Amino acid sequence: MYYGRFPVEDPETKWLRNPNGPDREMKMEEDFTFVDKKGNYHTAFKGEVVDGSSIPPLLWSIFQLSPFVGDHRNASIIHDVLCQRKELPSKKVHQVWADMLHVLMPDTKFLLMNKATVMGNLVKWFGPKWK
Repeated sequence: MYYGRFPVEDPETKWLRNPNGPDREMKMEEDFTFVDKKGNYHTAFKGEVVDGSSIPPLLWSIFQLSPFVGDHRNASIIHDVLCQRKELPSKKVHQVWADMLHVLMPDTKFLLMNKATVMGNLVKWFGPKWK
């Protein structure tokens, strides 16, 4: 099944120092885009700031990833900006997240399930909601 594509594989980012909070923010140094299966472009624009996946630390070792480490990293950038903007309904944003995960880790397994499906569903169920 076709889920979409990333025209550029590696985003250009810069780590930001945050003296008043966690040091996990990155600034986009160039535009970074995901083209979904319907041909819609979802772009994190140069200058936007992202903070990675909101994965509870307890799950980091279970899924073998953290906010900016793992196959999901590029999806987290696009998902972050879509959640910040709220231009699309949360249901659509979380579907884009799930589709990006299928592109980035199509055959990765978690227990007996596809890891992209598990992570996609967790965000659909527990992620932020808006209309």
